[in-house]
Amino acid sequence: MAHFTSDGLDLAYDEFGPADGRKAIVLVHGFSANRMENWKRMGWYDAIAAKGLRGFALDNRGHGESAKPHDPARYDREAMARDVFALLDHAGVERAHVLGFSMGAHIALTAALVDPGRIDHLVVAGVGARMFDPPRAEGAMAEAMEAASPDEIADPMLKSFRHFADEQKEDRLALAAC
Repeated sequence: MAHFTSDGLDLAYDEFGPADGRKAIVLVHGFSANRMENWKRMGWYDAIAAKGLRGFALDNRGHGESAKPHDPARYDREAMARDVFALLDHAGVERAHVLGFSMGAHIALTAALVDPGRIDHLVVAGVGARMFDPPRAEGAMAEAMEAASPDEIADPMLKSFRHFADEQKEDRLALAAC
């Protein structure tokens, strides 16, 4: 596992595929997941390497093996998008494809708005129809992450995220801040 620094935070990432690959791609995982669960375990690293691409997958701040601040201000969407560019800078890559899943799709879309010249192709997945709906009740996900037990969570979707976070052994207070 390698590390880079973005916004003063130590973030973990993997690099895979040929170092001299003709193109690069960055994989941005979803909420309460991590690079291993969302990408490596599902075979994405091998599939991307087999296509001759230089691949990168980071653990978003608050997730996996990256720094886990408990301050909600550290999870500004533009700051998380800049983490993608900090990874590219660290790797010496000027432009890359970006694939985001779920929360990672939101980060990838924000990255495309912040600096579109650095993105070759943008792929967003796992966003569902709710992406364009009003958000759920303010703070509902944070409350689910902070609940003493998943049994206290009535909303099935929030409960499933809580169970997933617990299975991944994620820092629930960092996720609540995110």
